[in-house]
Amino acid sequence: MISSLYKLNKVFLICPIYIFLFCCQLTAQNENSVKVKSAVDKVRIDYEKIIQRKIPSLNVLIQTPEENIFVSSVPDGSTPITKDTYFRFASNTKNFTSASILNMQEEGWLDIKSKITDNIPGSSMPYIPNTTEFDIPYKNE
Repeated sequence: MISSLYKLNKVFLICPIYIFLFCCQLTAQNENSVKVKSAVDKVRIDYEKIIQRKIPSLNVLIQTPEENIFVSSVPDGSTPITKDTYFRFASNTKNFTSASILNMQEEGWLDIKSKITDNIPGSSMPYIPNTTEFDIPYKNE
């Protein structure tokens, strides 16, 4: 009976310590979130003044080993997105990829007329390694 009471007292002593530490951690995370939200709001508002129109949403996700901070800055009356909001990309990734390829061509990082076995411009490294993992049919064509 005394052993059980001792264990129970130990639990009642340790639990408040863990709760206190957890609350302190949440408070620090909340303070960081508030600071980031304030900074992102300021950037959005300043940029709206520059371009003279409303920005529908400006969102920032910061991940560190200690915490994840997600903030969404929107004009008054707008609904902010959350870190769990899903977007349907559909075929938009094709446009992004093609624009990226043409930009790399323009900046000299890529020659779209080269074969994938040719070297990257300005280097002695081929676009793909000459290893069995990259044994692609017709890669020399």
